[in-house]
Amino acid sequence: MSQREENNYEVYHWYNSGVSDWALFPNLNRHRDPNDPKTEKKWELLNDKRFRKALSLAINRQDIIDAISDGLGEPSQVAPGKESYFYHEDQQKSYTEFNPDRANKILDEIGLKGRDSEGYRTFKDGTRMIWNLDLIPNFADGPSSFVIADWKKVGINAVEREISFNLHNVLLRARKHDFFIWGDGDGFNPVLKTYGFVPSWNQALGYTHWYVRGGLYGNPEANKVGAVEPPPGHPIRRSMELFEAAQQATKRHEQREIIRAVQDIMAEELWAIGISTPFPDIAIVKKDFKNVPRKLVYGYNTPSNGGPETFYFEDPTDSPGTITQIKKEMTEITTMDYRDRSPTIEGDGDRGRVIGRNIRNLFLGILAVGLILAGVKHPYIGRRLM
Repeated sequence: MSQREENNYEVYHWYNSGVSDWALFPNLNRHRDPNDPKTEKKWELLNDKRFRKALSLAINRQDIIDAISDGLGEPSQVAPGKESYFYHEDQQKSYTEFNPDRANKILDEIGLKGRDSEGYRTFKDGTRMIWNLDLIPNFADGPSSFVIADWKKVGINAVEREISFNLHNVLLRARKHDFFIWGDGDGFNPVLKTYGFVPSWNQALGYTHWYVRGGLYGNPEANKVGAVEPPPGHPIRRSMELFEAAQQATKRHEQREIIRAVQDIMAEELWAIGISTPFPDIAIVKKDFKNVPRKLVYGYNTPSNGGPETFYFEDPTDSPGTITQIKKEMTEITTMDYRDRSPTIEGDGDRGRVIGRNIRNLFLGILAVGLILAGVKHPYIGRRLM
């Protein structure tokens, strides 16, 4: 900001269309290993909304916001902001208050009353309980350490694990993670996407496989390997049904009414645990670069939604010949003959085909020479080839 005049640029603050830059996604379809009783216990707790609510209430979001974003933003779940047509205050503020006493009470009610030698809560049978918070390097500089410290105060033992993106994919497909830390980068209009609003890949991979394969419509492919059908009446299944209805609605107010029902379920179930509203996105724009919108909803579709075909330099540094060519390409339509799609050299289609044939013959010759050399150098290989 201090060097704008010196370097001839301006700083625009674009509206972030995401609903959360950092959030915890519990694995609702966690793999249960018959040889590891802890996996069954983890699955049970991750699917208990009381446990998710307690974890959310234990987080001091304002402390995180003050420390990480210099006070910019406000406590929020994974929800559209106030500027969105789909803003739902109850969903955004659901269990975002910092209330460790209430969190402790809920955890006790669940039956997690036992403590180990370090003061952490144990499973109901007294065995040690540790939760892994997995994240890729993109999210390493985030609220993890604050969340871990806050959870420790209510007796929950959590460990941050920074993993590669490839390992993330392996754990995701095996469904062996506890929590994934991720962001939701484009929930300004929930009708356009399920992620975050209906449990998806990070939270419920098995349910997601069933859903995207047409499980709601009875497609037999839906129940193949990797898929898990949500039980009839399950809140996740109801969310899927509502989302389908929202996509089929033809009027915007109807879409909002249906999506509000999805958000009501989210507010009660806490499919994800958010921290704060997303930060504004910063755009650095040279002063002679024109038509760049000062106000823009920034997300996965940016800058295409900003009309980049109208951007231009007021004082271009290109050569006169380049400028002339650019103008020509922008104002004159170049037609294409689709009748012959074979690769050719410009100006001579026959010559292009000849070159292509010669290249093919060259490769065949190389292969033949290679086989001859292999036969001479290694007689056994030669005999087998013959």
